Amino acid sequence: MRVPTNVSLGILLTGAVLFSLGLLILLFYFAVYSPSQFGDGSYNVGRMHNRLVGVIVGIGLQIVGAVVVMVERKQE
Repeated sequence: MRVPTNVSLGILLTGAVLFSLGLLILLFYFAVYSPSQFGDGSYNVGRMHNRLVGVIVGIGLQIVGAVVVMVERKQE
């Protein structure tokens, strides 16, 4: 077993931060961000697009963060 260096700890921390940030973005755009314009049930297409992009970015950050952590742990 290899002792983690400051560089590998930094990479693990970076991966964990990316994963956490992706989770926060995903939760915000999926659960909080509303595509309705005035709360009356009419949907704004631009806001729906923003929500979709936010969810995609959140999932992407989670995947990148998870891959960084897995690759760094595999090298240990």
